[in-house]
Amino acid sequence: MNTFSFLWRYAADTHHLCLEGPLHRPPSLRRRRELPLADAPIALLDALLDPEFPAGGATELTLGSRTITLLHIDAHRGVIVNLSRTMHRLSALERHLRVMEEGIEALPEGFVLYDNHDRLIIANSQYSALYPSIADTVQPGVSFTEIVHTSMARGQMQLHDEDADSWIRRRLAFHRKGEGFFEQHLDDGRWMSVSERRTASGGTTSIRSDITALKQREEELRLASETAQARSRSISRFLAIFSHEVRNGLNGIVGLAQILAINARAHGEQGKSDVLLEATQRVSTVLSDLLEYLKSEATDVNVKLSDVDPRFLLEAIDAQFSQRAAERGLFLTVDVAADVPAVVRGDPSRIQQVIANLVSNAIKYSQRGTVAVTLHRVGDRLRYEVADEGIGIATGALPGLFEFFSRAAAIDRQSTGLGLAISKRLVTAMGGEIGVDSALGCGSRFWCELPLAIVGHREVPRETAPQPRTPRPLTVGLIDDDALNLAVADSLLRQMGHTPHIFADGDALLAHLAQQPLDAVLLDQMMPNETGHQIAVRVRAQSGSASRNLAILLASGNVLSDTSIDVGMGGIDAVLTKPLLSDDLDAALRAAVARRDQGLEAATLVLSMPSALPVTHADDQLDRLQAAIGPQRLKQSLNAAHRLLGDAREAIATKDLRPLAGLAHRIAGNAATLGFPALGNAARTLETRLRDNGDGGHDAGVPLVSLLETIAGLIAAADEHLLQRLALLPPSAKRRKTGA
Repeated sequence: MNTFSFLWRYAADTHHLCLEGPLHRPPSLRRRRELPLADAPIALLDALLDPEFPAGGATELTLGSRTITLLHIDAHRGVIVNLSRTMHRLSALERHLRVMEEGIEALPEGFVLYDNHDRLIIANSQYSALYPSIADTVQPGVSFTEIVHTSMARGQMQLHDEDADSWIRRRLAFHRKGEGFFEQHLDDGRWMSVSERRTASGGTTSIRSDITALKQREEELRLASETAQARSRSISRFLAIFSHEVRNGLNGIVGLAQILAINARAHGEQGKSDVLLEATQRVSTVLSDLLEYLKSEATDVNVKLSDVDPRFLLEAIDAQFSQRAAERGLFLTVDVAADVPAVVRGDPSRIQQVIANLVSNAIKYSQRGTVAVTLHRVGDRLRYEVADEGIGIATGALPGLFEFFSRAAAIDRQSTGLGLAISKRLVTAMGGEIGVDSALGCGSRFWCELPLAIVGHREVPRETAPQPRTPRPLTVGLIDDDALNLAVADSLLRQMGHTPHIFADGDALLAHLAQQPLDAVLLDQMMPNETGHQIAVRVRAQSGSASRNLAILLASGNVLSDTSIDVGMGGIDAVLTKPLLSDDLDAALRAAVARRDQGLEAATLVLSMPSALPVTHADDQLDRLQAAIGPQRLKQSLNAAHRLLGDAREAIATKDLRPLAGLAHRIAGNAATLGFPALGNAARTLETRLRDNGDGGHDAGVPLVSLLETIAGLIAAADEHLLQRLALLPPSAKRRKTGA
């Protein structure tokens, strides 16, 4: 909108003011008027008629609500300009600026604004109050860089082991980026959160918030978490020791009861011995349920995925329970539908535990007929069913059947009410469902459905499937540090028709294998000088058919450690939980030996009552990482991890122990993040070993060479997985070159 302006000329003869305008119009369209000055304000007359007013001078006058400016060309000519509209706009602008400044000043957070040259325009008083050490420098025109350097020079920031130059570079880089959040720890202990954003004109706005209370709460939560974790570890350690001692003692009692029962039957005096055996087995079952419940309360249920042969899994169930079913006058059948894939992804120990519990219950509550175990495909799931012709369950008892301490009324007085609840927890952790169809007096059909993930397109002809039973007697090695358990296992094996060989340690076993092969070896897991798993690793590291064809079984009394064993690298064929029952031991031995005889890889199962420590599957963890940081940053991380693992493999291959402690420390820090906890645990063990013992050669535990062999295998497996994942990621985007 144009400001109105007119040419004026004073006509002295008529005492009139002659006006022509507005000047923004062409001359032909301007208006011309003569105004008498008789009644004009004195101020206007003084300005118009002042003969000494300099040419080019200006006078501003306020006439009513109008503001005008008189511009003199000479004593009696000039330009008159009406500035009323302009002044109104200036007044409105001043009001808006005042309101904006009041709003900025009223903010509870500190506010500062820099122009496109990074010089301070405005900062509220709260900003200066948050940074008292540099309040005197917070003035318009000061540069952001000067404020940062002044703050550092006056010691306002806590650096937390970071040097001043690095902190300044990091702060300036964040400021140039113009987005995100930056935390500052001030010298007085307060914490600030800095949020910065770019403006359209190239300036920078910044909000400063005091987050001291949040950081204190975060620290409290961290300490509480560490305390809870320490308590959980203490409980876990107690439970591990408790379960080991209880199961070890039970193993001796149950084993002796089994031997007495077998001997009594041979002499026709089986009555009392059978009662004793039944009582010990009942105590064993109750304590096993109790330990499993305590474990489920002390640790989270985690799933360890691997390739599973569903047919072999059910054949192992058949081998484990067929004799028990026959002793009760029952017939156990196993049927796998033709549409079930040869190999799927799953947790074999968890699946086996659930199905074993359902079959055990079916046998326990049936007096006649058949217990039928079936497996078939339902869409994208596998459905396991265990049907019996037993006493059945009343309809009213079904809704709470899978809750802890729930029992099917009076008919279930011997049950702890734990087995089905534990099974439900395991099935849920595997992403499946479990249920039952039953009526009192009509038998029961328990079922569970698990997600189906097919591995490749491998087909296993049924005629080549392993037969878990073989009539021939077996030669079985035994290593156990407990004399009673060793004697019990020796007697049980002899009464099964097998030939046991007792060895003092892993060295004695290897020396025997160098001269004469064995069919299988049964190793106690928890021994003072060398664990069963460590012995297994050393056996598999040997060349030759004696080591390759040997079936390796572990016996464990620790409820928390069974599936922490890396069965893939150790080449372990089965893990049995103490106390050992003769039928289960015989079935496991024959199934493992049958697979080895046919040259098949170990399809490891945890028999009786398995458990697991937290294990994160690499694929799931890498999927979460990719969703969080994007494919390009994931690719960078995987390449860095690949280089790190390559350095470690080279150091192990060249037996260069000097850099290994540092490499092991870095691997331990990265392995869990990428989803390889077994590698992380092994790396921490190696790091501790090397730092405590220098060359790692003076330790009563596992020999260093075995530890290095284990880690080398874990590294190879992890590296192969990383390379496979890298091949699936998109290529890195090429950056465009820009001019200076």
